[in-house]
Amino acid sequence: MHSSAGHSLILALPLLVTAGFVIFSLLERRRLGALAPVSFWRRNGIAISTYLVVAVGLWTVIMIVLPQLY
Repeated sequence: MHSSAGHSLILALPLLVTAGFVIFSLLERRRLGALAPVSFWRRNGIAISTYLVVAVGLWTVIMIVLPQLY
């Protein structure tokens, strides 16, 4: 694999995995309807949920993805 293609794949892979989880979550919520458990966003609130998602995403990129590139 060419170096730039590998770099692009390493950076895109976490986004693809995250998109997959979001899609499966939406499908499950649609399937369960009113029986679905309380969502992450409602349980924690918008501010804390956004902070947690951004913090974990940034930590993943800095600690896992970037060391793979260098």
